[in-house]
Amino acid sequence: QGLLFLIGIGYGAVLAGVSFGFTTGWRVWIRERDPTGLLAQFVAIGLAMAVTIPLLTTHPELSGAIAPVSFSVVIGAFVFGLAMQVADGCGSGTLYKAGTGNSFALTILPGFVAGSFLGTLHLDRWLALGSLPPVALQDHIGATGAVALQATVMIGLGAWFWRRRRSTQTRWRGRAVYIGAILLALFAVLNLLVAGQTWGIVYGLGLWGA
Repeated sequence: QGLLFLIGIGYGAVLAGVSFGFTTGWRVWIRERDPTGLLAQFVAIGLAMAVTIPLLTTHPELSGAIAPVSFSVVIGAFVFGLAMQVADGCGSGTLYKAGTGNSFALTILPGFVAGSFLGTLHLDRWLALGSLPPVALQDHIGATGAVALQATVMIGLGAWFWRRRRSTQTRWRGRAVYIGAILLALFAVLNLLVAGQTWGIVYGLGLWGA
């Protein structure tokens, strides 16, 4: 638990230090056509998966976040997106902004905790609406194939975003956000090794509420 606490501090320091922002990257792309935030996310995801997918394949004691596409996910994503517009951030954004003393985020955080907990009380009914079977690519095409396929998709998406860019200086300047992406990937791997499971944000909020 002590190591996880330090890893959590590392996550928060990186997110706040370089204003990383997951939803922010998409918002800046939509509004300004600046792909910097999205490219940094692809770097973080790509580096993390290059290590974690082989680890998950060879170490059954580790568990990945493997879940099916379901009606509950589609409905939940829509509600979550609406709430993010009101709260001006997702789970990680609300947490790190609250940690920096942002008064609005500090006001939102208790509601986030309560809502996450209340959602668990009727989760079974949402899951009963139906879903597709869960898919772990490494179980079908192996760890190398899964990494290669997902890396190819992200490189293709990155190239598509880059060709349609209008600017790369609207929010992030220099290499800091990419250094932050590398550090986030490192902490993601450490989180898997120490906790035995992948990094989860909103799960923790529901647990706090319980």
